[in-house]
Amino acid sequence: MLTNKESQFPELPAAGLSAPCASRSGLRPKVRPAAANLPVKAGRPSSYTLELAESFCAELACGRPMKEICADPGMPDARTIFRWLNQHEEFQRLYGIARAAACDAMAAEILEIADDTSSDWIEEPSKSGNGRVRRADNAVVQRARLQIDSRKWLLSKLKPEKYGDVQQTRLTGAKGGPIKTEHREQFPELKNMSNEDLLTLREILMRYAEPEGKNESRRPHRRRRH
Repeated sequence: MLTNKESQFPELPAAGLSAPCASRSGLRPKVRPAAANLPVKAGRPSSYTLELAESFCAELACGRPMKEICADPGMPDARTIFRWLNQHEEFQRLYGIARAAACDAMAAEILEIADDTSSDWIEEPSKSGNGRVRRADNAVVQRARLQIDSRKWLLSKLKPEKYGDVQQTRLTGAKGGPIKTEHREQFPELKNMSNEDLLTLREILMRYAEPEGKNESRRPHRRRRH
């Protein structure tokens, strides 16, 4: 459960972080717009300011969709956000941190949905007419399972290195570049050979590395003496 937003998301300011993610009611928390403390202006703001960028990222870190945040009073629209991402490196950094924190908030929401059993049972009169009985509400249970599975799938795509089910092995060179072969440095005698000679040598080695039957068919047959 994410109860201390300031410690989880230290890059963002304390202002506007005290209430939105502290608790969740139902499926979607009732979030107080961080822009409520900002001066009210006509229309949507379009000029970049650090205060507005931090307020937007603070709401994004709670797991709120960008479309919902942009609908809040005093927040820029989606087109302005994409323009800021293209023009301001500072906002790119804050946005990336907020997106990572949003994934962790979604993971905490999965646990909250799984642990919430308040609506799993229904009380109804017994068929015999004596008292009341409790039974599981299968529709609520199946709905919670769908919510959990949807979030798990989304987390595996947004942050596969942490929440993915399959560990992928990536073979890359330095700084993510291509893998470089160092055969000439390992074998000094190959340094003076041309690329054409190296290809010829490779073909010879591959020919003799083939299975014995295929290899014999390529070798010239010797004539027997009578």
